[in-house]
Amino acid sequence: MAREQDRHPAWLGFSLLLLATVLGLLVWSRFAVLEEVTTGPAQIVPSGKVQVIQSLEGGIVSALKVHEGDVVEAGQPLIVIDPTRAESAFNEMDRRRRALIASAARLRAESMGLPLNFPAEIAADADLIRDETSAYRVRLQAVSDATAGLRRSIELMQRELAITGPMSDRGLVPEVEVLRLRRQISEAQLQMSERTNRYRADAGTELSRVESELAQVSEVAAGRRDAVSRTVLRAPVRGTVKNVQVTTIGGVVQPGADMMEIVPLRDVLLVEARIKPADVAFIRPGQEATVKLAAYNYLVYGSLKGRVESISPDTLRENRRPDEEAFYRVLVSTGQSTLVHQGKALTIIPGMTGTVDILTGRRTVFDYFLRPVLKIDEAFRER
Repeated sequence: MAREQDRHPAWLGFSLLLLATVLGLLVWSRFAVLEEVTTGPAQIVPSGKVQVIQSLEGGIVSALKVHEGDVVEAGQPLIVIDPTRAESAFNEMDRRRRALIASAARLRAESMGLPLNFPAEIAADADLIRDETSAYRVRLQAVSDATAGLRRSIELMQRELAITGPMSDRGLVPEVEVLRLRRQISEAQLQMSERTNRYRADAGTELSRVESELAQVSEVAAGRRDAVSRTVLRAPVRGTVKNVQVTTIGGVVQPGADMMEIVPLRDVLLVEARIKPADVAFIRPGQEATVKLAAYNYLVYGSLKGRVESISPDTLRENRRPDEEAFYRVLVSTGQSTLVHQGKALTIIPGMTGTVDILTGRRTVFDYFLRPVLKIDEAFRER
């Protein structure tokens, strides 16, 4: 009897412990939350259109700066075309443009009667400055020589008038003589003014012609300057070099020929996931997603965080064959374009594969245990 009484406390203690454990598990299951995730295979896709690199004028390849698979920054040189022909054409037109600028400066000074000043753009060109300054002085001297006789005549007539005027006042010389001198002086001054005005008018007419030609030449020179700059083909965007068509230094590239492609790499990656029709019902734009890349073990290198951007309106098939498994295309954008491991950025490029986990909801452990019970209850209600 005593032995039986000894067993009761042990059994009671075990029962209480079991009850406490069950109650604890029930409480934990009510508050412990598990994430509901939809998983599908995925692939990194370009976040922008592939950029095709072409040469407008073509030419001889003098340098290749990149290779297949290189990651390049926007503006980075890719291919250099021999600039000799383009530079020669530009230099010829630029010399003509600078000469016209100098001529326009001289003609402007002549037409306005101003001192000769040259623009800073050509101030360092000693030959142009010397030639145009010499032409300015020669033309100015020619006008001065042409009017020198008239100036001397005017001076003589003014001296004669200074003498004749007082004599006319005293009646010693007829007044008509004074009037004649004054008329002759006015006519001589008018002739001087006409010659100066004709000189300036001719300079103005020539200036208009030169400025018109300068505008045309400047436009052509700008085009040829662009042609020189285009001998260095640069990356339009940050991206990955792909499909390189030019591999020979000294090879000839035809105008407009495709030379390589740049697949854009941006701060935001686009990931294309393929989700089975049975799993797509609870996927919505804006839901959180995790991208795990096959090239980088996520247990070591981590994963990318992103959000669902869009879901295809209908199912798709790889080759549009009816016997293939259908899927929905879900696009996920990430907030980063690289993985960082031990302070080093790991490049991610289009074409890499992996998986995408899309968070579609959260549920407690208790709900998971309760779901089978509810299904059994529904089964008993069926006819």
